[in-house]
Amino acid sequence: MRLFLLVILILGGKAVANTGCDNSLNPSSQLTPFQLVTEVWPPYQRLDKDGQIRGVAADQIRQVFAILGLKFRPAIMPWARAYQTALETPNTLIFSISRTDEREDSFHWIHKVGSERVYLLALAERREIVLKSESDIALHTLILKRNEASNQYFLDLGMVEGVNILYVNDSAQALNMLLKKRGDIYPITGSGFIATLESTDLSASSFDFRKEMENLHVDLYLAASAHTDPDLLAELSHAFRCTFHLPPL
Repeated sequence: MRLFLLVILILGGKAVANTGCDNSLNPSSQLTPFQLVTEVWPPYQRLDKDGQIRGVAADQIRQVFAILGLKFRPAIMPWARAYQTALETPNTLIFSISRTDEREDSFHWIHKVGSERVYLLALAERREIVLKSESDIALHTLILKRNEASNQYFLDLGMVEGVNILYVNDSAQALNMLLKKRGDIYPITGSGFIATLESTDLSASSFDFRKEMENLHVDLYLAASAHTDPDLLAELSHAFRCTFHLPPL
């Protein structure tokens, strides 16, 4: 089962001054308290043997928080709840979240942590599933994970929940449904597929990628809820730019 993580941040230091890029602490300024939500999703986020979150994205964010003097404690929650928390709760950060047109105005996009390609996965033995065009997708039963960035794309194709769309909570559940032939295809990233295999006893040889979805490739971000304190956003954005030597926005 894929795990999802809420990180409650406890301020243990001061913020970075908004002048220059020396990452010096500013003793006169303190960040607004905030919370951070994320899913456990290797290689971007994973739990090590000590229960600490590590990974490509997690380590970038951990590095900046350490510079800012921030401490945090992890707690587990489902993705749907984590996403809704970030969507509705002020001063909430979330990673690694796909940046899409539909989400653009719902979050502040602080720092890009990676990119992913999306594929349609099918059971290897089901050679009758041929996906040459978008119209072919609608001929099959699609499995979708709730609150995924790609979901709206398939709804726009005219696919309908309960008719040719089935929702699941995580990728392990989706792959088991493919095995049981309760669904035909499932959109997943390469990293997500590998992580799901590693967390289950499923075999990669049971599945194959039928179609690469070029228009669903995504950039992954650390983002903040729409109603996040502007000073907090400015300080965090400044710290990430300085740490990773990025140009000013």
